[in-house]
Amino acid sequence: MLWPYFDLGIPRLFGASLLGLSFLNLLSYRKKEWECVKIVVLTMIVWIIIEIAAMIYIHVGVETGNIGFIFM
Repeated sequence: MLWPYFDLGIPRLFGASLLGLSFLNLLSYRKKEWECVKIVVLTMIVWIIIEIAAMIYIHVGVETGNIGFIFM
């Protein structure tokens, strides 16, 4: 089954955000105090939770064949 909807902008935004967060992780790795990296760690935790929820949402929509479920 081919992917029913493909937009080049979405993977670019996803990749850009991953590159930005990776660079932010690299910069925060060099810090020695928790207060300096606390917001970075919290951002990564929220990002991972949202990403997992989005992947499950899309996977369920594709597997059930209910494509309208994805793009409501």
